[in-house]
Amino acid sequence: MRAHAEALGRVSEVFTKSEFKSDKVLRFIHDPMHALRAGDWNVERTKDRYYQCGSILVPKSVKNVIDNLFQNVVGDSVELNFELDETYGDMIIDVIYKLCDEEKCLDYCRCNYPGKVRVWSHIVYHKILEECAKVKEISKKDFIKFVKDFNIYSVLSKYDWANEKNREIDEENALNFILVSLFRQRGHFEGLTIEMERYDRFDENLFKNCMDGKCDYNYKEKIVWEAKSKIEAPTDTSSINQTRPMSFIKAKNYEPKKNMIPRSKIFSISCKCSSNKTIYELRNYRRKNTGTTISKNKDLDTIFYNYFNDVLPKAQAKTAGKLMAKEAKYGENIPALESAERHSKVLLKKKIEKMKKLVEYWPDIKSIYSRR
Repeated sequence: MRAHAEALGRVSEVFTKSEFKSDKVLRFIHDPMHALRAGDWNVERTKDRYYQCGSILVPKSVKNVIDNLFQNVVGDSVELNFELDETYGDMIIDVIYKLCDEEKCLDYCRCNYPGKVRVWSHIVYHKILEECAKVKEISKKDFIKFVKDFNIYSVLSKYDWANEKNREIDEENALNFILVSLFRQRGHFEGLTIEMERYDRFDENLFKNCMDGKCDYNYKEKIVWEAKSKIEAPTDTSSINQTRPMSFIKAKNYEPKKNMIPRSKIFSISCKCSSNKTIYELRNYRRKNTGTTISKNKDLDTIFYNYFNDVLPKAQAKTAGKLMAKEAKYGENIPALESAERHSKVLLKKKIEKMKKLVEYWPDIKSIYSRR
């Protein structure tokens, strides 16, 4: 059996022409993210790059309803071009950007939310939700419940184009399926960066704190820096006997190995409104490998200062903080050292040399205070 690697891509349209009753129906692509690229083995076999996207044949009148819906999102300021060459999400994004560039901004234009692209995306997303609710003649809250409760796969199992080419769906069911697909399947609004995030985008108050200037800084975190100094943590038993069929079967020469972990770590933690809205957090670790937050600050050099402040004089700890922040290369615009700080750098170098000598003499120094 020969395996074939499939190159997947996002479709540039969600309505395509249908070979079956082309004057009456269109083919709606449910999953825009899994189209096969031209020339792929499965495309040659099936003659259909949308083979695994899930698609149904819908009356052309349904597309007219969807078109009007998105026209209402942008209003009368511009007339949308509803050719079959792009997704509705891409179309909306392009129009909003174009109007902004022409200084004909909509009320919810991106320029009203600098540095908070997800806030802007969320507002546009809910504008679309509101228009969809109007089509169903229900409230936005009820429409969201309708989207969550709708059984998409029961429709696909019955009407999927791949199952039977000439099986048509009635206008009401087709419209319901499309409205739900827009919000349940990723890819329709990829240009709105919120679509790929893991939080509840249906929550209207998702960014309330951010809009009030009170970002939460609890969304995504990544390690910026790890201390080179180590402490001993509990033995990692999950990886000791990997050559043995069962973890409790130990080799004759088995000896538990020390598990050394960084003494401290610095994390960058972003707010859900933007990856550019971050705060730094210093965590110290103990024997049980649990981190304790020591300091939080928007400035990386301040975080490093707090790390070194316990072992260095204040001025030198501040200099060390700036130097380490630069070394971390985290894209921060760390200020250049001032004259007094450059002097502190010289003193810091001397201090480090002295501490290095102290480490060399440490066994002897330790023996002094260990005597009774």
